[in-house]
Amino acid sequence: MIATLNETELQVFIDLSLGYFSTVTGTPALSSEPRIEFAQPSFADFTGVVKLGGIADGCVYLTLGREFLEELLTRLGEKDHSTENCLDFAGEITSTIASNARTHFGHHLTISVPSPCDRAAAGNLPLAPTRFVLPLVWNNHTADLVIALNQD
Repeated sequence: MIATLNETELQVFIDLSLGYFSTVTGTPALSSEPRIEFAQPSFADFTGVVKLGGIADGCVYLTLGREFLEELLTRLGEKDHSTENCLDFAGEITSTIASNARTHFGHHLTISVPSPCDRAAAGNLPLAPTRFVLPLVWNNHTADLVIALNQD
């Protein structure tokens, strides 16, 4: 089981995240320097969480604001910008990134179905004390993809 990611493994998540936005919207996303977070995590309006198992135990989550999700939904032709639809879409994005990571890392990495949550519920997530944060910027909106792995 891995409790940390090396630079190559971290780059896989960066590439998958950036590739998602380019593929889905035609507009590339950018990533600023990944960082390790030890402090209390901060969450945006919506968070999609996917639990990881097998070679890595923990979770990956994407947290992003309502405006970000609404613009994505609009780009995809979706007119329903309800809270429920935004929650579902946050989970769907995270699930797609995690599924692509599973494809890269193989069957030794297991993933759960996504669990989307709002800002209040995200604050109650049981997270590893150390997290890798990958800041993303798309069309002047920001989001964080976070990889939280439990220690052995």
